[in-house]
Amino acid sequence: MRPFLFLLTALSGFAANVQLPLVFEAHSGAAGTRFTARPGGLKLSFDDAGLSILAVGERDPVRIRFGGRSTPEGSEPTGGESHYLIGPDRGRWRTHVKHFRRVRYPSVYPGIDMVFYGAGRDLEFDFAVQPGADPGAIRMRVEGAGRPRVSAAGELVIGSFRFGKPTLYQPTADGRRQVRGAFRIDRGQVGFDVGVYDRSLPLIIDPILLYTTYWGGLGNDTITGLTTDSTGNIYITGYTASTSLPTTTGVYKRILNPGDTDAFVAKLNPAATSILYSTFVGGGSGDYARAIAVDSTGAAYITGATIGNFPVTSGAFRQSPVDAPAIYAAKLDATGASLSYATYLGGGGVGLGIAVDSTGSAWIAGYTTTPAFPVTLGLQPIFSGASDGFLMRLNGGGTAMTFSTFLGGRGEDQATSVTLDSSGNAYVAGYTSGQGFLVTGGAYQAAHGGGTDAFVAKVISGGSLSYSTYLGGTADERAHAVAVDASGNAYVGGQTASANFPVTAGAYQTVHAGSWDGFVTKLNAAGSAASYSTMIGGSGQCVVTDLVRSNFCDSVYGIAVDGTGSAYLAGLAGSGFPLAGAQQTVAGGAGDGFAARLSANGTRLLYSTYMGGTGGDLLASAALGAGVPVMGGLTTSTNLPVTAGALRTSNPGGYEGMLTRLGACTSTLGSSGSFFPKTSGNYSIDVFAPAGCSWAATTEAPWITLTTTAGVGNGPLQFTVAANTGLARSGTIDVGGATYTVQQVIGSCVQLGYYGSWFPASGGSYTVPVFADCAWTASSNQSWIGIVSGAGSGNGSVSYTIAANSTGVVRSGQIDVNGIKFNVNQVGGAGSLSCSYTLSRQQDLFDSFGGSSSLLVTSQAGCQWTVSNPHSWITITAGLAGNGDGVIGYTVERNLTGAPRAGEFSVAGVTVAI
Repeated sequence: MRPFLFLLTALSGFAANVQLPLVFEAHSGAAGTRFTARPGGLKLSFDDAGLSILAVGERDPVRIRFGGRSTPEGSEPTGGESHYLIGPDRGRWRTHVKHFRRVRYPSVYPGIDMVFYGAGRDLEFDFAVQPGADPGAIRMRVEGAGRPRVSAAGELVIGSFRFGKPTLYQPTADGRRQVRGAFRIDRGQVGFDVGVYDRSLPLIIDPILLYTTYWGGLGNDTITGLTTDSTGNIYITGYTASTSLPTTTGVYKRILNPGDTDAFVAKLNPAATSILYSTFVGGGSGDYARAIAVDSTGAAYITGATIGNFPVTSGAFRQSPVDAPAIYAAKLDATGASLSYATYLGGGGVGLGIAVDSTGSAWIAGYTTTPAFPVTLGLQPIFSGASDGFLMRLNGGGTAMTFSTFLGGRGEDQATSVTLDSSGNAYVAGYTSGQGFLVTGGAYQAAHGGGTDAFVAKVISGGSLSYSTYLGGTADERAHAVAVDASGNAYVGGQTASANFPVTAGAYQTVHAGSWDGFVTKLNAAGSAASYSTMIGGSGQCVVTDLVRSNFCDSVYGIAVDGTGSAYLAGLAGSGFPLAGAQQTVAGGAGDGFAARLSANGTRLLYSTYMGGTGGDLLASAALGAGVPVMGGLTTSTNLPVTAGALRTSNPGGYEGMLTRLGACTSTLGSSGSFFPKTSGNYSIDVFAPAGCSWAATTEAPWITLTTTAGVGNGPLQFTVAANTGLARSGTIDVGGATYTVQQVIGSCVQLGYYGSWFPASGGSYTVPVFADCAWTASSNQSWIGIVSGAGSGNGSVSYTIAANSTGVVRSGQIDVNGIKFNVNQVGGAGSLSCSYTLSRQQDLFDSFGGSSSLLVTSQAGCQWTVSNPHSWITITAGLAGNGDGVIGYTVERNLTGAPRAGEFSVAGVTVAI
């Protein structure tokens, strides 16, 4: 969603039969009101100070005030409008009132945004807390409904309105980790108690289907390329034979002659509910677009192939084709009204990928069958096989090439995809069928594996080669997509027929499952090693054809990467494809599109779902729009699961474009974990997921048995915990990335408050707590450890003494309590050392829940240190004393005083503030 630290979500169930809207209207009526929404029976008003809720039949609203002022902003415009023609005075009429999906209050508290949006029958709001911001600053005042309260279920109750228990979580490399949190009422104001969390992690929300729509007219239509701009608007391209393709007024071309095929470009709003512009692009006969890019001004760039008379602009790089089909590149202005340029590239073949840099230069990748294809001196100026891949850079005006090279060996080669990093370096992926492909020293795979291999190359913006590598096994591979993260790691997606495709240890799927399997490989910035490499596929076989090519499953055709390094995949899948949290679990027809997301380390599928109907379906391209994955492709299905409000809800037959956007499908748990007794038992936890969202549960702990392993929507997860006869143990249950921690107490009838510590050379008197449900006796194995009080029944403590250590060396011993060991380590004298002490931190912050932490002590070997702690609410659990380097563990009790508190302990005279 957004790169913020974590999310606070509250669902408001206002009334049992109230259907809240999904839109907010920009308002210019009542003074101060910025937006309004009118669900049945309610009126919601948003001003700079907060939210007002007025129920039908009531005179006075309930107001939620934020304590500060922030001007709300509408986002995700729907394209819809309202008109209020009330009364005879036309001057008071309100027309063209814009509709928005969301209302955002920026910086409503320091570093904290607040976002309102509709969610089914509820109003949902998020607090988006940026790294370093303090969630304790959130304090909301309620007016007109008496004092707010928190129910036993954790809900916020304001008069007759209820806001559900908040959900807080953060991402990890393997998925999502929940954060404890609850509503808090303090002096009549509403805030939040927030558990311990990592203040450096961004927010990640796993997807659920937000919309699916057909795209096209009455003829055949295919979406081949898709991208988004900085505001989330969606740009699609492809080819169409539909004279009835929806076009908009004022665009470059609105008419397609019957029997012709044209490329098209369309710009949609982020919700894909309205067409911002749509135009044909082409000449007198077959024109096909295969890829699209957009620059910071909103200008769209496309490439592909043309058979006919493509509309080349004056001054273009190449005015006429050389072979057919001919490769072209074109740039549309930001409104879709005109071609800024359109040019041939000077050879026969197809443009398959395009990217644009900060200067407006377009990088085009594809393949050519023309030995005389224009290239510059440098990387590979010689045509090498039946077809070669190519990479060309056009200047911002489309009038000249500034760099061009072949990419190929002695067989057939294609460069299928190109992307750029923030420095303007190009990453190219494709496949090569022959020996002699240009590979750099130190490359991940220096030798041709066999058959057709995938390849990945990085070309520096100046035109030199950073790295180039093969990627494949002994059979065939094809790379179809490449993406790059902020660190320069390249993510390559495609398909493999090789049982020995190079996978990494611990990767999600290391065994080949079908005739073709998809693959994803993450290469490091040097191209010398794979951070991970995995297959992803099932046993099914299928083929989906469009107007010009055949696509085989299983394959990754589109890839996008978010800020955490998690890869979103689009492609084609057959039966048996691996699923996780699927919206659609059954494959249908000749093959289905699939949407999936890999964890950042490539070890887990965070979700995976089919997307299609009973015909042939394919998702060919993927992009992130405002942090949300959007995917496009084609379908021949007439029963595609389109969503309400879709641009086009039916397929008249033949090929249609398919566009789908994924949003939040988070599985959350009723609790983040609990302690369990040493005896065996049966237990359950509540799983909460939106209707239609499936979830799966897994555990790696052999002593935890899952009775329930999967479900859809809300439901219980049941499990058993085996009896414990040993030490305390901990295991986890994973539910769609949410983690439940099972902590089982020690199997003995005796357990200790802690199980060892260091002690100073001077010795002294000490105690260790004993928790027991039986009689117990303590003994020591060293004469210098004296037991003062060492027996009891039930809870108690062992009192003991440590004699002074005059040996000058460390010594160790144990106290035994019914077989449970307490380790005693005593430092010796420091001698004539000159000792200094450094702590890894001298301040630690805890929320009201308290918690555990530790720090490192650094000193010279032989230098002893002790901990001095005057506070009962701070407990030193490890490292009361030490020698040289060491670790101090400590816990802080939950603060029930209602006020902040501060304390400190010292280590060798160095103070640690709590």
